[in-house]
Amino acid sequence: MTLGDRDVGFRLIADALSEVFWISDRDMTELRYVSPAYERVWGRRVEDFYRDPSSFLEAVHPDDRERVRANAQQRPSGTAFDHEYRIVLPDGAVRWIWGRGFPVLDATGEVSHLVGVAQDITERKRDAEERATLDERYRIVSQATNEGLWDWDMTTDRAWWSEAYYSVFGYDRAAMPSFAAWLERVHPEDRDAMVGTLKGLLSSGADHWEGEYRLLRPDGAVVDVFQRAFVLFDERGKAVRLVGTLRDITARRRLEDQLRHAQKMDAIGRLAGGVAHDFNNIVQTAMLELALLQQVPGVPVAALGHVRELRAAMERASSLARQMLVFSRRQPMHLRPVALDETIHAVTNMIGRIVGEDVVVEVAPGALEVAVMADPSMIDQLIMNLAVNARDAMPRGGTLRIETSVATHGEMFGLPAGEYACISVRDTGVGIAADIRDRIFEPFFTTKETGKGTGLGLAMVHGIVEQHRGRIEVESEVERGTTFRTYLPTTITPVPTRAAAPVPRSARDGSTILLVEDDAHVRRAVRATLEQAGYRVVEADCGSAAIATYEQEAHRIGAVLTDLVMPGNMNGHELAVQLVARKKDLKVILATGYSHGVEVPERGPHVALLRKPIDAHRLLSVIGDCVRRPDAAPTR
Repeated sequence: MTLGDRDVGFRLIADALSEVFWISDRDMTELRYVSPAYERVWGRRVEDFYRDPSSFLEAVHPDDRERVRANAQQRPSGTAFDHEYRIVLPDGAVRWIWGRGFPVLDATGEVSHLVGVAQDITERKRDAEERATLDERYRIVSQATNEGLWDWDMTTDRAWWSEAYYSVFGYDRAAMPSFAAWLERVHPEDRDAMVGTLKGLLSSGADHWEGEYRLLRPDGAVVDVFQRAFVLFDERGKAVRLVGTLRDITARRRLEDQLRHAQKMDAIGRLAGGVAHDFNNIVQTAMLELALLQQVPGVPVAALGHVRELRAAMERASSLARQMLVFSRRQPMHLRPVALDETIHAVTNMIGRIVGEDVVVEVAPGALEVAVMADPSMIDQLIMNLAVNARDAMPRGGTLRIETSVATHGEMFGLPAGEYACISVRDTGVGIAADIRDRIFEPFFTTKETGKGTGLGLAMVHGIVEQHRGRIEVESEVERGTTFRTYLPTTITPVPTRAAAPVPRSARDGSTILLVEDDAHVRRAVRATLEQAGYRVVEADCGSAAIATYEQEAHRIGAVLTDLVMPGNMNGHELAVQLVARKKDLKVILATGYSHGVEVPERGPHVALLRKPIDAHRLLSVIGDCVRRPDAAPTR
C-alpha cells in the first residue's frame, strides 16, 4: 500500500530529502512509503523494498543485525528509538546509517503506524575516526617528546591542550582551555612581554614564532619553557588559529647555567692563579729582604719593630695568595694519609681563639681511626675558613659544633660508591637566604660589609674539597643556622708519624747551590739569603741556562733550587729529571706556588717540594737538610 494522490504535496517534499524517509504499518510488514533516497543510500531498488520489507534487515551488517532487530522490536510499545548501524551495499561497500523511528497513535491511543528517517553518516563517522586517530597521534607524540601540544581558535577563544599540558605543566584539568587560562600561568614578569609578542605576531602577518618564557605551576614552581606557535589564516588572509608546541627546558637551562658558571669560574680561576703567582714572588722577595735587614748590624731597635710589622703584613699577604691559589685549584697539593679526628683536635684551640668568647665550640669526633688522603695544611685551612664563616654568622654569639662521621655513598651527590669521612660544621647563626645559597661558593661574592670580607673564604673551601675529590653540601634556614657537610674519600694507607721540623743550618763549608729562577727580584733575594748563610750560589734564569751552568759546575754543586713554573720549553720538574739523570744522588728542591699545567712530582728521595712564598727560616732548613742528609729530601 502506498500514499494516495491526496498526499502528492507530502510526496514532493519527501522525495526531495537527501535522507531516507519511510512509513510502515505498526508491524513493519507493509510499507506505505519509502523516499527515493533509499536507492542512493542502500544501493537497492525501492520496488524490492516495497515487495519485501524484511529485506531491510538483510542489508544490515551481520555484526549489527541482532542489535537493530532488538531495537525495532520496541516499536509496538509506543517508544521512539534511534541507533547507529552499518549496511552492506550490493557491491560490498559498507556505509554507516543513523536511523530514528517513532510510532504514530490513533484516536484510541493505539499504535497506528510507524514513521522514520535514515541518514547516511559514513563521512561524519570517517571524520570522527580521523579526528580520534589524530588526537591519538597528538597524544603519542606529546608523550614521546614530553612536549605540550595546543590549538587555539581565536574566533571562539576555545583551545585544546594535549595531555602533557596537564601532566608536565600542572594545568588544572577542570579548567576550560583558553587564552586567559594560559596567560594566568605565565610568570608575572614575563606576562606583558608575551602579550606584546603575540600581538606583534598577529599584526605583522608572520606565520610563526618561537621563544622562551616562564610558566608557574600550581605548586608555585617556576618552569622554563620553549614555545613554537604557527598561525593559520582564513581565505581572506585573517589569522584565525594558533597551533604549536610547548617544551619544558628547565633542566636544559640549569645545565646551561652550570656550564656558564663553570666557564666563569675557570676564567676567574686562571686570572686568580696568574695574579697569585706574581703576588707570591713579590711577597717572597719582601720576606727575604726583611729577614736580611734584620741581620744588618746596628739597625735601630725601633726600625726592627717596623720590620716585624712588615713581616706580619707579608704573612697576611701570603695567606691571601694561598686562598687565591686554592680557589683557582692551582695550589700544589702534597697528599699523605691524615687522621681526621687528630686534625680536628689539633685546630680546636686555634678555632676557640678565632671565634671569640661569646661562641661556644663543641667538638664531636666520630671518625676514630679513619684517615683521608689529604694535604694537612689544606684541611686545616678548610676547617678554619668554615669556622670563621660560622663566627661571622653569629654576631651575637651562639654555638659552633664540629662533628666527624663516616658515611657510605653510592651515586649520592655525584660521588663514586665508597666510604667517605664527613666533616660537619654547624652554627646557630642567621642562616643563608635561599636566593643566594647557590652563589655562596662564588669567588668574591660576600654579603658582608665593605672591608669586612674578601669573598674568598668559601670559594677557597670549595676549591680544597674539589681538589681532594670530595663534595660539600650546605643546609640552611634563615635565623635557624647553617650546616656545611664535607665528604672526603677515606684511605686504608697507614698514617705516618710526624717528624720534628729541621732546624735552619748555616753552611760554612761553602756548599754550592744552583739557583734557577726567572724572576730577577726573587733570584736576587734568595741568593743574598743563601750567601749570608755561607753557601756559594750559581744562578740561571731558565731551564736551558741551568743545564749549561750545571755542566760547568757539576763537581761543585751539592743541591739545586728551582722554580717549578718557568717560561720556555722546560719547567722545573723536567729540569729535575734531566739533572738527576746526570747525577743519581743530586738533591733538587722545587719551589712551588702555582702549578697550572705543570706536573708536580710525587715526593721522592731526591726531590723536595718547597711552597712559596718561602721565608728565610724554611728556605735554610730545607737547603741544609738536603745538603747534609744525602738520603732524604723533605717536603715543606
